[in-house]
Amino acid sequence: MTETRLYTTQALVAGETLLLECAPSKHLLRVLRCRLGDRCVVFNGDGLEYVAEIIDVDRQATLRLLTATRAQVESPLQITLAQSISRGEKMDYAIQKSVECGVHAIVPLLTDRCGVKLSAERALKRQAHWQAVAISACEQSGRCVVPVVDRPILFSQWLSHATGVLFAADTMNAHTQCYEGGALSSCAVLIGPEGGFSDKERQCIK
Repeated sequence: MTETRLYTTQALVAGETLLLECAPSKHLLRVLRCRLGDRCVVFNGDGLEYVAEIIDVDRQATLRLLTATRAQVESPLQITLAQSISRGEKMDYAIQKSVECGVHAIVPLLTDRCGVKLSAERALKRQAHWQAVAISACEQSGRCVVPVVDRPILFSQWLSHATGVLFAADTMNAHTQCYEGGALSSCAVLIGPEGGFSDKERQCIK
């Protein structure tokens, strides 16, 4: 049976009880149809995961936290994904798979050819949605550290503050900036839109 893993924003301490939030409670009790005495795993992003037992199934599930372990699944390489925003579910898919592959942080980029226009209000809503996608990917993949999805930012603004090693994937050129081998502890991976980077953007990357 597949292990049920749930994310919570609350502090977790082995031996104590936890009143699970409404959304994960609904998923646990109504979707997965778990019952009293069933067990699941909960985590809050601090790198630990807790085996928990369901001890009450009122409107929200109450769990008793049993044991805590540190999941040995995180990559030692701190990778930031700088991803040009795609339309529809394609962006969700990119975030989901990158989280499953172990990225540390995600920066949605507004590039010349991304074709997406976001007001300040809509950008915040998209950020919240993408963060939820990242959380779900952690639940499914066994990760206990949730990558932060930043607010959408203009490509030029992000690039002007980017530091360290940068790998840029491009439809016309593959580019690696300032990397000559040896130990590598962190890097950024830059991925453009379906139509590729504009000539102006390519000049900035070089």
